Amino acid sequence: MSPPIGSIIIKPNLCYYWYASTGYTTDPNVVESLIDYLRGKLGNVAIKIVEADATAMRTKHAFEMLGYTELAKEKGVELFNLSTDRIIERKIVVNNKEILFKVPSTILDADLFINVPKLKTMKATKITCALKNIFGCIASPQKVRYHSILHEAIVGINKILHPHLTI
Repeated sequence: MSPPIGSIIIKPNLCYYWYASTGYTTDPNVVESLIDYLRGKLGNVAIKIVEADATAMRTKHAFEMLGYTELAKEKGVELFNLSTDRIIERKIVVNNKEILFKVPSTILDADLFINVPKLKTMKATKITCALKNIFGCIASPQKVRYHSILHEAIVGINKILHPHLTI
């Protein structure tokens, strides 16, 4: 028998201030449907929609501009900036490179971690989707420091953070 689910983390792709209609960010309607489904199956479980600050993006502004603040109020869920979380430092070796990550404890402690990425193109990685969306969970806003080893960094953070479900 599985333990009860008390906390759910939903990680959409909010990489910048682009509306969902551009194809670059996760549509809040998709997340809304996911919340409705989860509540229908699990009741009034605690749900957090999470994102971390980036070099050129602040999560609080992205939540507001992209419709997530309104969604959170309507659905009674919490919006949470992973960059403000209690941080655990983890080292991982990928391709003979030791990489230090600042990992948000909220994700590590969640009973259910759901990744809701966008499939799109990116010059540095050709495509970006599920694995790259987890890169967005790194708590440090200065993710640009990983860009010289981006492929290894994407693999490394995915060795640490393991979504239970990717949609």
